[in-house]
Amino acid sequence: MITAPDFAYLAFYVVVLLAVTKPLGLFMTAVYEGRRTFLHPVVRPLERGIYRAAGIDESQEQGWKAYTAALLLFNLAGFLLLYAILRLQHYLPMNPQDLGGVKPSLAFNTAVSFMTNTNWQSYSGETTFSYFSQMAGLTFQNFVSAAVGMAVLVALIRGLARHSASTIGNFWVDLVRSVLYILLPLSLALAVFLVSQGVVQNFHSNLEMSFASVVSCSGVFVGSTARVSLAVLSEVLEVEGFELPPPQAAITGTLRATPPTVPARNRVRRDRVRPVMRLLQGNQARPLGVV
Repeated sequence: MITAPDFAYLAFYVVVLLAVTKPLGLFMTAVYEGRRTFLHPVVRPLERGIYRAAGIDESQEQGWKAYTAALLLFNLAGFLLLYAILRLQHYLPMNPQDLGGVKPSLAFNTAVSFMTNTNWQSYSGETTFSYFSQMAGLTFQNFVSAAVGMAVLVALIRGLARHSASTIGNFWVDLVRSVLYILLPLSLALAVFLVSQGVVQNFHSNLEMSFASVVSCSGVFVGSTARVSLAVLSEVLEVEGFELPPPQAAITGTLRATPPTVPARNRVRRDRVRPVMRLLQGNQARPLGVV
């Protein structure tokens, strides 16, 4: 059921989308036309370096056949690379959980999905893919597959606007500019926001713990014996007043957290408790006390 806060959230999203449409559209137009933007002092040297290393002449435009061929070859190479990473991840670095290679059908489906920017998932990433597979494989495709779609749209617009012109731009230039000037800056801004909200990412193996009575909210404790990731626990809970083991080592057995002695204003807020209650299985709210 959609609630009033849900409608407010959707309305806020539409307002923000409309507010950024014109300035972002003008900025993207300048980027694809090769005009100077406020990012040029930082990004332009990197862009020129990529062209030089790849042997790309940014002043040389392509006809629709050459543009399409470059696009298809790039996507094919991206598919083969991602498929190889997933199949061979047990030989590759950044795999602290020692996850095995992904079975052929799942690797093929995932590679095609991310190469086409569909991003359809039929797995749990934390228990299926290593950090290297997620970063060098999936995240890389999150950027370049989106950039390919943006390049195609720009090429279509050029074809409609130029009428009788024989060229529609340069695929490699459109691809590089989509990533460097648009996708990377937006992702960096969002990453800073997520970090400010306490979202954590590291390269450690998963830590698991069994616990009981770890949530306090408005005089109610929630008890559970479900196994959850310590990272999830530390993300959701405000642990002032709780005696939790250090995160450096794996935890086994049962943790009994002591009730907080800090003022009520520092206790876990209700909106922080709800995600935990959804994560835990079989938990029940019970009167004040520790199980």
